[in-house]
Amino acid sequence: MADGTARRVMVQGVGCTESICSRVRARDTNGDDFWLDGLASIQAVSHDATGPIAAVFTFKDGRQRQASIIEWHRVLYVEGPFWRTGTLDLARVTQVDFE
Repeated sequence: MADGTARRVMVQGVGCTESICSRVRARDTNGDDFWLDGLASIQAVSHDATGPIAAVFTFKDGRQRQASIIEWHRVLYVEGPFWRTGTLDLARVTQVDFE
């Protein structure tokens, strides 16, 4: 998290603050897709309060790509301990690691 804390959650999908839009992919501002199951990490996340989120995306095959995720896919829908669900705005994190 941006405040230095860490959380372990299961990603259920991406969307905006209103609703989940996709369970399998996120879209960048160029119209390209990021398949969630191919991501290893998201780093160097910009901390804009609104709009697209810029970050460096690292994939499981070692490729890296800098991109901006569209506003409607900047929120991770997550499931935490005891099946509690919630949202995590990428603007509130500094890094996300996927297992």
